[in-house]
Amino acid sequence: MEKITVSICCQTFNHKDYIAQALDSFLIQKTTFKYEILLRDDASTDGTSVICKRYAKEFPELIKLLAYKENQYQKGVRPLADNLKRAKGKYIAICEGDDYWTDPLKLQKQVDFLEANADCSVCFHPSKFIYQNNPANFKIHKPKAANGNSFFTMKDVILGGGSFMTTNSMVFRNNLITQNLRWVQDAPAGDLPLMLQLALKGSIGYIDEVMGVYRVVSPGSWSSTMLKSTKQNRKHYRLMMTMWTEFDNWTNKKYHYYVLLKKFKNSFYYNLKFIKYFVRNIKKLSKVKMSLFI
Repeated sequence: MEKITVSICCQTFNHKDYIAQALDSFLIQKTTFKYEILLRDDASTDGTSVICKRYAKEFPELIKLLAYKENQYQKGVRPLADNLKRAKGKYIAICEGDDYWTDPLKLQKQVDFLEANADCSVCFHPSKFIYQNNPANFKIHKPKAANGNSFFTMKDVILGGGSFMTTNSMVFRNNLITQNLRWVQDAPAGDLPLMLQLALKGSIGYIDEVMGVYRVVSPGSWSSTMLKSTKQNRKHYRLMMTMWTEFDNWTNKKYHYYVLLKKFKNSFYYNLKFIKYFVRNIKKLSKVKMSLFI
């Protein structure tokens, strides 16, 4: 039996309007190797589950559906970490249910890159960011220092933070991730800890071709929730600062200078953001218990 080279991990929840486009972008991949689609539905309530079941029934050899009846995220289960347990491939590719890929050769190009560069733990590419689910409102997201196909290091990941590379652009070597680390578990989101762990295991390869779309502030997305909730923003900021301290200690302060720069940048950004929010909403906030923001 032919071994699986790539496991595509797709985590979805209430992505009824998007999940079909994501799955179609996986199915059109042209490769010289075998891949699997690990589709995980976290008890969607909007009809996403019906679409997932239809695709899994139509493509049983490719799509392996894990459909929960009760939402696991609310119980503290990280969707990606849960899905990774099923992965049989040598490499892992990620794409959330509200994003999609645009190049049918994406997987082939990234696997070829990793095969040719054994010291690389992960390979990524720029993505097209679509805002407010409006295709006309977009930008190409890539590292500032990107100059053709190139390589990046831990310094770039730390200073770039969670937005350094989008999850739907990543293909990385399996079995490089450890989930039971305190700084990983305490992080408010899973993308940055994933990048940091991969940067610890090797160099970061970059292919300068846009091969995917990442939706920003789409209905029900994490970015939409963060934009609407200042309380959630404040909590996120605090947890991120804690994560950076724990990561710094765990690595014996090997990257201490860059961590300090990142913490300073985060502190400036979030406090400035909160000041602007208060100025814009001073009348509304006067009716709210200030303890929510302290």
